[in-house]
Amino acid sequence: MRLVEEVTVQVPAGVTPLPNAGIPMQWAIVAVFEQEPGDQNKTFEQYTAFVSSSNDILFQSPIAAFELKTDKHRITTQVNGMPVGLVGKHHIKCYIREKGKTVWTERGSYPIQIKWASSLIAIPH
Repeated sequence: MRLVEEVTVQVPAGVTPLPNAGIPMQWAIVAVFEQEPGDQNKTFEQYTAFVSSSNDILFQSPIAAFELKTDKHRITTQVNGMPVGLVGKHHIKCYIREKGKTVWTERGSYPIQIKWASSLIAIPH
């Protein structure tokens, strides 16, 4: 297993990718929850979001419901593609709430840096 900390994309000279640009890349987001006192017999909901440095949601996983039947619970979200249209330090953020509640609480954040590297060859128009 490798941790994604930085993604550098080769971009032709003079080209600026569209804000919604993405590259093919298979990766996964793993969220681990530890049972706390009072968590027994409760159902929780969780989702993860890739949030840009300007706080825009670039993508969001489906909501997953779970119960903490053991001391730890892990949810793995498979992702096909990486948003690369905005450079900067973005974050994978994990949100949780008790099922039936309306307020989501951010429970974790992990940074991923997106960079563009300009190639020396310009694309003719």
